[in-house]
Amino acid sequence: MAIKVNGTTVINDSRALSNIASVDATTAAAIGAAGVGGGSAPEPPDWASPTTTLTSSQTWTKPGSIGNDDWVVFYAIGGGAAWANVSYKNGGSGGSAAVFAIKGSAIPSTVAIVVGAGGSGGSVDGGDTTMTFGSTVFVASGGVITGGGSLVEPPVGVFSMNSDGSDLDVALGTGLTAQGGGAGGDTLGLDISSTWGGGGGASASFSGAVARTGGTSTYAGNGGNGGSTPTNGSYPGGGAGGGYYGSSNPNTTGGNGNVRIYYGY
Repeated sequence: MAIKVNGTTVINDSRALSNIASVDATTAAAIGAAGVGGGSAPEPPDWASPTTTLTSSQTWTKPGSIGNDDWVVFYAIGGGAAWANVSYKNGGSGGSAAVFAIKGSAIPSTVAIVVGAGGSGGSVDGGDTTMTFGSTVFVASGGVITGGGSLVEPPVGVFSMNSDGSDLDVALGTGLTAQGGGAGGDTLGLDISSTWGGGGGASASFSGAVARTGGTSTYAGNGGNGGSTPTNGSYPGGGAGGGYYGSSNPNTTGGNGNVRIYYGY
C-alpha cells in the first residue's frame, strides 16, 4: 500500500521512498521503508553530525528532550580487527555496522552500551559493539582476522526486519553496504571498502615490493595500509594493515568502535 502526503506518493507500493529528492539511494536503503498503520519513516540525519558520540562503554540515559513520537537514530560500529598472525601478515577486516531508528516511546530510560575495542597484538578480532534495549540487544560485530585467505567478511551488522507500524523500525541494508570491508590478502583487485562499516586493512604483495592501500569507508574509519611500513586502522572500526610474507610483527591495531546517536534534528 502506497503512502501519500498531501496527495504526493512518498512510499510506493514496493515500499520504496519516492518523490523525496533530498534522500539519496544509499541513505534510503539504510533508513528502510516506513511503517504502516499510521507510522512514518524518520528523516535521515546528517551522518557527519551526530547529536552525541559514545566512544567508551557506559550506560546511556535517554534525555528528557526526546518525546514519545520523536525518532532517534542509532549508528553503531564494531572494533576493527588486528592483522592476522600468519606468514602473509594479512590485514584485518573492518568492524560491522548496525543502523536503526526507534521511537522515543520504545526507548527505555537507560540503555547499556558496550563499545568494541580494536584488535591488537596479532590474530585478534575486533570487539563487538552492543546496545541493550530491555530484552533486545543490537550488535555491530567486530571485524575478523584472516588465516591466509584473500578475503573474509564479518557477519552482517544490520538487522533486516519487516516494518509493521510498531515503534521500532529497523534499517534495511545488504551485506555489501552494511558490514565492514574484508581483509586484504595477497591477491590484487580485492574490494575491501565499505559504506557503513570500517574499511578493511590491506596487506602487501608476497615479497613486500608492492604496498597496498587499505579499504575506505564512507561513514566509518578507513583500513590501514599494508607493506613494509603498515599502518593502523582508522577510528572508528577500520581494520589494521598487515605486512608481507616473512615480515616481522607489523604492530598495527584496528580502530575502536563507537555509537553515534541522532535526535532533535
